[in-house]
Amino acid sequence: MAIQSRHVIDLKDLALGSPLILSGAAFLVLVSFIGFLLSRPKKLDLPVVGEVGSKDYRQALIEGTAKVNHTV
Repeated sequence: MAIQSRHVIDLKDLALGSPLILSGAAFLVLVSFIGFLLSRPKKLDLPVVGEVGSKDYRQALIEGTAKVNHTV
């Protein structure tokens, strides 16, 4: 266990001491985050249920759950 913590401390010191490694790590995090944002689906493809202007959505929720469970 002591060996692992010593390696972690050495790696942390190396990353904080070297601007090249620190900027490379920051770049990889930024690229990963942008890739995550671009790979998200644009729409959820949920079934359209219910009546327009309805104030009670209980029946629409039951209908939508039935449609989703039958298509999977």
